Amino acid sequence: MKKVDLKKWLKETMLFKLNKYSLITIILAIIINCWARNVAAGFNLPFWLDTIGSMVVGIQFGAIAGLFTGAVSSLILVWVFDGLYLYVLIGAFVGFVVGLLFPRNRNKRDPL
Repeated sequence: MKKVDLKKWLKETMLFKLNKYSLITIILAIIINCWARNVAAGFNLPFWLDTIGSMVVGIQFGAIAGLFTGAVSSLILVWVFDGLYLYVLIGAFVGFVVGLLFPRNRNKRDPL
């Protein structure tokens, strides 16, 4: 059984480089989250779609980026639709967990 360097794994999973590509993707994901929430509310769907962008960013850029995207988009939705601030924590948690469970370089490193 191989020994996994936990510090290296956490650094690769959590951190991301903030450049133009990642910033544009995060902004688009926030817009997609807000749009998908409105689509789900408009069609009276029994589930919310406001974490799709957070999941994509979490997979693409890591757990911290997913957490940030989920928190910001949920905060915007809470302010616009007078929702509960608990949803900010839930959106951030979803982006964070998806970023941990589906790391960017899944084929390059050993799972824990």
